[in-house]
Amino acid sequence: PRLAPAVRTRFAKATQRLAAAFAELLTKLGHKAASEEANSMLAELLGALSLARMEANAERSDAILAGSRQQLKYRLALEQQA
Repeated sequence: PRLAPAVRTRFAKATQRLAAAFAELLTKLGHKAASEEANSMLAELLGALSLARMEANAERSDAILAGSRQQLKYRLALEQQA
């Protein structure tokens, strides 16, 4: 079932603010497609968190989060800043 319209609107506004904050940071780091990258990053972070929370095996859960974090850093060329 879907959330109530008011809840969906509020959630959408919050995710838009978060994506905009990511995009601003990525722009400062010189990423040309910062908005698109921010949306992709947010989707991956939320997906990884959801999968990790559903995983019964703690090692597998940790691996999901670590793998996502590592790939985001690599894809966004953030390793040198980390």
